[in-house]
Amino acid sequence: MDFCDAFAYCAWAGKRLCGPVGAGGKGASVSATYEEAVAIGKSTQSEWFNACTQGGTTKYPYGDAFVQGRCIDRTAIQADAKAFDVTDLTDNACHGATPPYDEVYDLMGSVREWHNVCYTPKSGGASCTASGSGAEEPADQDKDCAATTNFPSVRAIYSFRGIRCCADAVASE
Repeated sequence: MDFCDAFAYCAWAGKRLCGPVGAGGKGASVSATYEEAVAIGKSTQSEWFNACTQGGTTKYPYGDAFVQGRCIDRTAIQADAKAFDVTDLTDNACHGATPPYDEVYDLMGSVREWHNVCYTPKSGGASCTASGSGAEEPADQDKDCAATTNFPSVRAIYSFRGIRCCADAVASE
């Protein structure tokens, strides 16, 4: 799935590809430079990073200390081959600790996720960011919420890559 597919899927689902806070997702969010795109992707200016760090208060979705196997990584998959089959969140420990972040699951491990933070390199085209860590990475790889990678927007990112759609929070009654 490339960036355009991810963007279109979220629009089809009535949501948006996670991007800069307050941008609304009407179109691709294009930064002036690579450095600017990376800075947004690694700060609470990014919806994805903001959710992953519990509003900028933690290094990981669940706290400040890296725990092998807490999210879907090689350790979890080696312990249980079905760990990658996310069907029941009952025993899932890969989420935030405080509301509303306690309802956001699997921002680390499992797959890297496209988000709507892009830039135009000098070579042309567009390059967009994906954040998180994939289950294929070494079990001892300490990847925190700031782990951001850039890919050409028209390049389908291979296995262990995916998307997360965002929507505005709905006030509870």
